[in-house]
Amino acid sequence: MKPKAQTALFTLAIAAAFAACDGADPTPTGPTRDAQQVRPPDVRPPYDGDHNPAFQVADVTLSGFVFENTATGRRTIEGVIVANGEGNYGTTDASGFYSIRPVWVCPCPAQPRVEAGMTFLWVAKDGYADPPGTPASVFGPGIDGPGTRDVRIDGDTRFDIELVPR
Repeated sequence: MKPKAQTALFTLAIAAAFAACDGADPTPTGPTRDAQQVRPPDVRPPYDGDHNPAFQVADVTLSGFVFENTATGRRTIEGVIVANGEGNYGTTDASGFYSIRPVWVCPCPAQPRVEAGMTFLWVAKDGYADPPGTPASVFGPGIDGPGTRDVRIDGDTRFDIELVPR
């Protein structure tokens, strides 16, 4: 599936999930870079010829806080969408906390050069962007881009994420 089609499918899935939530706004939004809207694309498990998932499911929790650095220290950010590489997602609560379980990880037939235990996240909220110097994803084209973070999973894992206001 091409990245644009993946993006559209993920957007529809998120919109449906949000529509089911007590009148919450069903339109997920993300940070912009160069005036382009960034949303986590849908990358449901691709399958090889034997119908084996391209990623493995790890029955672990990936959680942490999304924050921005201010003159007075870290300030957590509410309402940030944090999506795992295969479509699981969470939204940060009032304290900036997110939690995702299960987590999709490599080894990946679709990404044979990526080390076992690696996964990726997309992080998105209007008005926020990646801090300068955020590294490119090891997962490469179609995945690498604004809002992407690579994470090594080793059991239940805490991963805090910094954003900067635009």
